[in-house]
Formats: sequence, C-alpha cells, structure tokens
Amino acid sequence: MKQTPSEWLAHLPRYLSAAQARLRKLDEGKVDRDQTLSAQLASRLDPYRRFAADAKPGNDELTTYRWMLEEWRVSLFAQELGTSIPVSDKRLDKQWKKAQRVR
Repeated sequence: MKQTPSEWLAHLPRYLSAAQARLRKLDEGKVDRDQTLSAQLASRLDPYRRFAADAKPGNDELTTYRWMLEEWRVSLFAQELGTSIPVSDKRLDKQWKKAQRVR
C-alpha cells in the first residue's frame, strides 16, 4: 500500500470487487474466456514487469501505465464495474510509449 499513489487508493475496493467478479465467472464455467483474457493481460503485464524492474524511480508515465493496466483488468474481467479512466489497446500503447521514453 505504501507504493500505491494516493489517487489510486480509492479504487482498490473496485479492484477487489473485480477480482471477485472474475472468480464468480470462473465458478460459472467461463474458463475458456478467462484464459483468453488472461493471455491478453499477460501480453502487457510481462513487458511492464521486465521494464519496471530496471526503470528509474519516479517514472510517472510508467506509474500511470501500471494503473491503466489495473483499469484494463477491470474492463476485461468485470466490465460491469466500469473504469475510472478511459482505457483501450490504443490508449495503453500510447502510454507505454511515453513510459519507455523516460529513462
């Protein structure tokens, strides 16, 4: 929690609700869909984690990207909860490029 920027702390309950919604959908047998969405998420999370491991502290663009990924996770797995910011593949790509420019 100490690393969570204050502006995102208020969203943590929604993220937990999204995780619960995802688990409910798995219980309903929507495993194939979950696997497909998980692969989509991993395609962005894995590069983020590798980049973040070597990134200099204070890369605000990377921090923004990280929280955009959380919003995208909500959009993928619990769309009914809505997102706090607009998020899409195109927006993620644009933010990722900004984050990579800060070295």
